[in-house]
Amino acid sequence: SSANGGGVNGGESRAGKGLQVSPMLEAFGVQLRVADDAFGPMMQPVVRNEESNMKKVNSAWAALGSPVMLKQFLEAEKAKGIHKPNGVLADPSAAMAL
Repeated sequence: SSANGGGVNGGESRAGKGLQVSPMLEAFGVQLRVADDAFGPMMQPVVRNEESNMKKVNSAWAALGSPVMLKQFLEAEKAKGIHKPNGVLADPSAAMAL
């Protein structure tokens, strides 16, 4: 955490305001490229699966108006009524892909 109270790229504050979606997705993309470059064929099945998950997340994020904060994003998806009662997540969904 930096001196101004922000986390990595301003992703999370000490005030508990939450996690910003855009920097989080950027970080996931970097992590996937690093894993793919560093481990090559050994990690390709994992990397391809995670790339598929990130496509689902990005698509849902855009469809929901690209909410800034992760909580807003997940609440917007929940409000669509796609998930089952008692915290059972729909698959596919952004919540499940994350």
